[in-house]
Amino acid sequence: MLTQSDGVAHKLPVTVLPPNPKIADLPTRLNMGETREPIRLLGSGLERIEAVSSDAGELTGAADFESWSGEICLKSGLTKGQSFALVLKIKGLENPLTVSHAIEIVGPRPRIRSVQKSLAGALGIELVADELPAGNTAGLALAVDHLHDSSRLRLELGCETGELRKSLTLSAGEPSGGASLTSAGPGTLYFSVDPGAIGYAGCRLSATVIVDPEGRSDPFVLGRVVRVPTLDKFTLTTEKVGDASYAGILEGRDLDVIEKAGWENANGVPVESIPTPLPGGPARQTLRLVLPWPAPGPHAPLYVWLRGEPQGRKTAVAY
Repeated sequence: MLTQSDGVAHKLPVTVLPPNPKIADLPTRLNMGETREPIRLLGSGLERIEAVSSDAGELTGAADFESWSGEICLKSGLTKGQSFALVLKIKGLENPLTVSHAIEIVGPRPRIRSVQKSLAGALGIELVADELPAGNTAGLALAVDHLHDSSRLRLELGCETGELRKSLTLSAGEPSGGASLTSAGPGTLYFSVDPGAIGYAGCRLSATVIVDPEGRSDPFVLGRVVRVPTLDKFTLTTEKVGDASYAGILEGRDLDVIEKAGWENANGVPVESIPTPLPGGPARQTLRLVLPWPAPGPHAPLYVWLRGEPQGRKTAVAY
């Protein structure tokens, strides 16, 4: 109630507003060299935001109870170290609310350009170029753009598609989970890992480089995790099976994945036996095969079919 000079009291309507929105974890860091970037603001009271603007670029998005999510189309010519305010149009407020130093421009994000691979030891079986055998330590060298300080980087390993066993994050010089990461020189990272420790067979193993404060690279697919046998030796016996076949004994590990065997990649004979563990440990096994005779030539290489595959793979073992 207000009493004026005429001595009469008058009712004056007053709207009581909730506290102004509060944005946490500022500044939001955006990368120079980008055209568009997602932007997400966290805090309280953000559902009252009707519009957001900034001199850093054009913003579009929408708010819910605890966040404002959208995209910013960055202006050209932004440089590292620049700082910008956010201007918030708030429901119920006549004048916009300015949040100073809400956006900071940082350097460009890291970008994985290529990968080189090597395997620890011979498997004795043909691999496709993008395959990463589970149970075998792989060495991988990444060429990374915009990588200036290895002390601030992390490498995140996971599955882009396929079933994940366990994600893994590595820091340079700090081995974890049987894997290790080192800086091999400017713009080069080297790490070793058993792909099967990250994902099950079929996982498309991916790597993401994270550098503070520049952020995360796009995920880069390193290869597809497969389960393949390790083949050590093949012996063709004198045991005749039927009119034109002989039995053979294959030695190695993970032989249960073999479905067929033969002398060429187009015709295979189904494997009807199961692997037999060798004395001294269940990892080493033998597997009885039946192969047509005669072979196509002296010391002909053995071909094996992995379960579900339409074509045989050439091996390094021969009769």
